[in-house]
Amino acid sequence: MRRFSGSKRKITFIMLFVGMALSFSFNAAESEEKIITWSKSFDPDDIGKIFAIHQTAEGHYILLAHSGQVPRPIARTFLQDRSMILKGKLFNAIIKLDENGQVLEKKVYNDESQLFKDIDFGAENVIKTRDGGRLSAYLFNPNVSDTVKQLPWIFVGENTSYEIHLQLIKQDQKGKEEWRKDYGRILGGIPIMIQEHNEGFYLAGNRYFNPWIMKIDNNGNKLFEYEYSKSKDDIGKLNDAKDTRDGGIIAVGTWSKSRGTPGHFMIFKLDGNGKLLWDKLIGSEEDNWALSMDETKDGKYIVAGVSGEDVYVIKIDGSGSLVWENYLLGFATHHNLGEMPPAIYIHTLKDGNYIINGRGCCGNEGWALMKLDGSGNLIWEKYYKQIEDTGYAPALETNDGGFLFWGHNYKYLRNKWISNSIILKLDGEGNLEKKRP
Repeated sequence: MRRFSGSKRKITFIMLFVGMALSFSFNAAESEEKIITWSKSFDPDDIGKIFAIHQTAEGHYILLAHSGQVPRPIARTFLQDRSMILKGKLFNAIIKLDENGQVLEKKVYNDESQLFKDIDFGAENVIKTRDGGRLSAYLFNPNVSDTVKQLPWIFVGENTSYEIHLQLIKQDQKGKEEWRKDYGRILGGIPIMIQEHNEGFYLAGNRYFNPWIMKIDNNGNKLFEYEYSKSKDDIGKLNDAKDTRDGGIIAVGTWSKSRGTPGHFMIFKLDGNGKLLWDKLIGSEEDNWALSMDETKDGKYIVAGVSGEDVYVIKIDGSGSLVWENYLLGFATHHNLGEMPPAIYIHTLKDGNYIINGRGCCGNEGWALMKLDGSGNLIWEKYYKQIEDTGYAPALETNDGGFLFWGHNYKYLRNKWISNSIILKLDGEGNLEKKRP
């Protein structure tokens, strides 16, 4: 049998290594080349505010917005794609952009029912169900009339004269009503989360002054209802929730012993029958708010919020035990005691790392975007002064490996403040313009 000499083996190995390196460099360059970057600003007389953006499999972008062409928005919605969450925002237009940010189509609606028919990726108080139908949540006053009347997104206090009820309506693919249920009085606004699961639906929000979760079956029958409370004087607020792989639900928010006392970073988990499995209250001397959460690649949970003047990020396992924690600077967090701080959003990326965004501060005003590794260490941070006001959702990870987010600037025009919407499409390192070699 013929054998290679040592020198020949060494040369062969070097050639193979160089070939692999060149191939890797070519593929990396080719992959980087595919990430498109752009920015787009909309005429405030045309599009006032953008409330959500969804990317299709083809790489196009669907925008839900408020068009200035119609005096009053008609639809109030909350998108259930985890990349975008709308909490009671009003919109009346659907806009489609191509992968370069060019407008392909724009529709402005006066009819709410037609608008919802044209949305094929779900909405907060109107979500698309797995069977192709829709589940709608409404607030209504049963003493006004026997017809369903959607009420404004407002917090209804204890002393209000309104008798506000929560009602759900399930429709099939053709819009035919399958069932309608009245779940009684609910103070605190429409649920911030409606999520379908194998046995039916989870709803989560705030009832009176307590975090509230309800589970119903596919016919709208109540399976359980749970309110998180530890005493008659305590106050809690649920800010985000997600159903878990084991059939339960985990929720985050803030909790305090009474009015005027600092809040705790609140996390609790229920099983599929509504039994409290565990809860965590973190922090005491400073005001603490858990604002956003997501499930991680390894089945654990990442939670972001505010502790005092810092952004606080933790990773916990399925039993609520701390895996790691980190404090981040660069985000605006200032708020008065008892008032909700500026929004912070966190989202798990395809590579297992995390993207966190919020309002910048301390010389870095505008929009802040940070990427963390799987252990919570900062990979990079970027600030975008093009945007003054924050968007309404986590930064969207795009199909090409980049990021997209949006926000608003304001200008005083014709004796009134005008909102100007801006979208930024970034590369995988948060850059708006490609780095030159």
